[in-house]
Amino acid sequence: AFTAADLRFHYGVARASHNDLLAQFYQVSRSLLSEVIEKVVSLRGIKEEALRLQWETYEAIAMHDPERAGAAASAQLQQVLDLLKRAGYVRSLD
Repeated sequence: AFTAADLRFHYGVARASHNDLLAQFYQVSRSLLSEVIEKVVSLRGIKEEALRLQWETYEAIAMHDPERAGAAASAQLQQVLDLLKRAGYVRSLD
């Protein structure tokens, strides 16, 4: 249920961007994104934090505040990357 809702959220953000390339990229990468979400949500505490950051992104989009939306989306991506590194799914390039 979480994965399906998360996918709908990300597709909604892609559509809200009015960026056809982003929406098409989302459609092409949907199965990969689904796999990543499944791995990420298995990590402790991620769902609550993801929902908080997604809510921040949603509110910023609803308020037509692209800077705030971008900052919230960047924070969420950084959180996911950090979790994937700690779980051993991603190696640091440092």
